[in-house]
Amino acid sequence: MPFPFLKLPAELRNEIYHYHLLASEKIKPTLPDDTSFVRTHLARCPLNSHMVRGRIKCTDCFSGNEEIIRIPPSSLSLLLVNKQIYNEALSIFYHENHFVFANTGELGNFLKAIGPKRRKFISKLTFGFGWGAHQAFKLLAESLFLKELHINMDLNQRHLGVHHKYFVPSMMRLATGMPALSKLRGLEIVELTGQDKTARGIVDVNDEGAVGPWLKEQLLQPREEKRTRRSRARKSALPRQHEFAEIEVFSTYLDA
Repeated sequence: MPFPFLKLPAELRNEIYHYHLLASEKIKPTLPDDTSFVRTHLARCPLNSHMVRGRIKCTDCFSGNEEIIRIPPSSLSLLLVNKQIYNEALSIFYHENHFVFANTGELGNFLKAIGPKRRKFISKLTFGFGWGAHQAFKLLAESLFLKELHINMDLNQRHLGVHHKYFVPSMMRLATGMPALSKLRGLEIVELTGQDKTARGIVDVNDEGAVGPWLKEQLLQPREEKRTRRSRARKSALPRQHEFAEIEVFSTYLDA
């Protein structure tokens, strides 16, 4: 007899989603395939009994049986059960987990791929400042719950919008994408690492006169609600019925 999961209270369902979808470590989004997963297994497995005959097998330490190495099932398969579970669990996955990217190019590709419905729930990110920064930060501005950023800023001329020979107070402050990043508001934790070039030479990004103190001051300011002519005209418009359910469940989760 199937268990009536959807008849449970919203608070209890949120707890179940949390335990199922919250990762124990930071998540580095990738496009996994059999080849990459097998290479990772071969690099970490202490056994030397792998057999390569079209398929790679590994001997189980306990049973002694040879088993084909397969990609483990994803916890996100829960979202495929039905539309209601998808709408309820999606926000918790993106809001609770911490995502890591090598550079802003990867971050931008990820934000573009997941779409606006998922982007708005992202809250914790780690990435390196690099190519594609402007587009990535424009998409990141759509996140309504962004609270934590860890950014590594390497002083690399290929990523800057100004030539090295010109004198500027801070090279990183004029880097491509920095204006878009500095417009983000409402963050609670901002951690910056790396270097900046100032009048005193190459210094730590958090030193006085570098980009760090100025950028933190901008990002830690409270978020201001943008009100446009279109938003005022639509202020009295009601959301759709499925949006009521999504907003109610996620608000209940945040208040718990």
